Amino acid sequence: MITLVMGHLLLEWLLVNTQSALDLLQTLKSMLSVCLLMHSLLQVSYTSWFLDAFNYAIATNMDVLNLSIGGPDHLDLPFVEKVWELTANNIIMVSAIGNDGPLYGTLNNPADQSDVIGVGGIDYSDHIASFSSRGMSTWEIPHGYGRVKPDVVAYGREIMGSKISKGCKSLSGTSVASPVVAGVVCLLVSVIPDSDRKRILNPASMKQALVEGAARLSGPNMYEQGAGRVNLLSMLVLCLSSSMLPF
Repeated sequence: MITLVMGHLLLEWLLVNTQSALDLLQTLKSMLSVCLLMHSLLQVSYTSWFLDAFNYAIATNMDVLNLSIGGPDHLDLPFVEKVWELTANNIIMVSAIGNDGPLYGTLNNPADQSDVIGVGGIDYSDHIASFSSRGMSTWEIPHGYGRVKPDVVAYGREIMGSKISKGCKSLSGTSVASPVVAGVVCLLVSVIPDSDRKRILNPASMKQALVEGAARLSGPNMYEQGAGRVNLLSMLVLCLSSSMLPF
């Protein structure tokens, strides 16, 4: 409201103090240039923050990284390429696909990348949460077909979590579902000796275990549930039967 009032008063002042329409246009043009310059100087990008964190993950030889955040811009090349570097270093990245459902094609980056495990949300009745973003991926369109995403889904509605101060509170969102899957991945990773971990596990093999071990839900399509609800026991049995684990 204050912005509208100030804008109205400014326009009145310009109309009174300018000699002609040309003067008015030139003044407005100058003011617009100043506003654009201020915006460019004050604009904040968080990409560098993520790059620093990802470099730390690589330097400390992390195994699993959860990212409960994302955005629609898959053209942020420094960010995208750093995610590729992470997975090339055998770091398994799990990421929330976003809360822009129920529309299709609303995936967030980096969960829409093929080397990242993208996680959608369901409720305790195994229904796709209305907020959970849907596939397909939009990178390839219009030059090709988009990929199936999410990869798997997990419980993400009314999950109990800790408050900043004390006690617990109910949380909802794919940002809650993603750590559930990251925890499942960590449990599976933890049974492999450190000396063999990087040799045996990589983002591709972990995604294969998640996708093939998932429990398909009746009703939702592949752009809503991916391979289905994550299932740790099935993953473990699959890995043992395929000799992915060294025992």
